Amino acid sequence: MTHRFLDDVVADLHALGYTSTPSDIGHDFHVGFSVWSMHSLWAGDLDPEADEDDERAVSETVSVAPYDYFTEG
Repeated sequence: MTHRFLDDVVADLHALGYTSTPSDIGHDFHVGFSVWSMHSLWAGDLDPEADEDDERAVSETVSVAPYDYFTEG
């Protein structure tokens, strides 16, 4: 799930039936994990043809915890 475009990861997981809610840095999945990006990587790290203004987020990590942990602040 990491080192892929975040939107692609989320789309693949949604296609498999996992549901989530967006957060400021990623998506929190109801089954108990979160995928997110701190934007330390940029699109050019994955796509050599990406231009400097490409804002696609790169999935950098996965956190595992109950859904409420992510959403109750």
